[in-house]
Amino acid sequence: MQIEIFTLCDSAHVYAGKAVISGSFNQIIAKKLPIRRDMTLAVRIAFDKEESGDKTFIFCIKNPDGSLLVPELKCETKQNLPIEKQTALTTYDLNVVLSNVVLGQVGIYSVTMKYADKEYVLKFFVQEE
Repeated sequence: MQIEIFTLCDSAHVYAGKAVISGSFNQIIAKKLPIRRDMTLAVRIAFDKEESGDKTFIFCIKNPDGSLLVPELKCETKQNLPIEKQTALTTYDLNVVLSNVVLGQVGIYSVTMKYADKEYVLKFFVQEE
């Protein structure tokens, strides 16, 4: 498995197999907290043919104090092609739109992706001016 993209951004779309990402960020500077923010979690993961099969990913987004910012997200992918018809590399794109997320604490927030007993963490920082 190879993680090609794992980022927060303003928006993300996939057109003809190409990821189009706008406004990738790792910090937010607000005039005053709390703020409401729309954001997208963009993920692209590639698997070799030998890793073929259905996959389950679990995403958690936590506040600086460790509490959940949004409910846990469970995403399942299905491999519908028989292995002999698959290409050498299978790519999964996932764009999760998060609307009206309330950011109310200064500090480091974390986005965790869990897959096959492994965790991958993306962090972003929120501060006031």
